[in-house]
Amino acid sequence: MTSPVNDAAATSALASYRTFAEGLPQGGRIERHVHEQDQLAVWRRHSRLLTSLTLLAEGKSIATAAHAVGYDSTAAFGRETCQNLTR
Repeated sequence: MTSPVNDAAATSALASYRTFAEGLPQGGRIERHVHEQDQLAVWRRHSRLLTSLTLLAEGKSIATAAHAVGYDSTAAFGRETCQNLTR
């Protein structure tokens, strides 16, 4: 059995979630919103990868390609590129 304090907190949290979900563009379908955000992240990752590969093919340095597509370090660029190429 839960205490009245926990019941009130749970009710408040549920009301907050519903208020948040109703404000989403999909009319409260948070799952769809999350899925669309995931798809956008995949698209951005692929776009960065293709742009960086184009720069490398043009003879640009790894550091130049990494910074051109938004990476702060060549290590982060290398790690992300390897992960994207093996997916």
